[in-house]
Amino acid sequence: MKEYEFRVDVIYPPEFRKLFFETLEKEKSKGVLGYRRRIEEAAPPPDLIKDIILLTAASLSIIKTLYEFYRIIKARNKKSKVYVTVKGKRLDMEAYDVEELKAEMANSNND
Repeated sequence: MKEYEFRVDVIYPPEFRKLFFETLEKEKSKGVLGYRRRIEEAAPPPDLIKDIILLTAASLSIIKTLYEFYRIIKARNKKSKVYVTVKGKRLDMEAYDVEELKAEMANSNND
């Protein structure tokens, strides 16, 4: 089975951290996701925090989940960001819809 490995940088209000990790744990419990976490406690602007997560996913369906989470945090704080980095290529969720992001990631994983 093909696995996708990528990094996710999430810059968001602290009150969303619990929801983010609950979302990842839910996907992990399905057996389709593994992750390692590196915490960055502060991010500009100072009212936001940054988490860096290294993901291994059995499919790119996790992108839809991450995109939905991104829309929630963006509605709460316009400065919130989610970046996906795959094989050195950084993709800003703000610049793509779900299917475009999946296609970019699939292409990067085929290189």
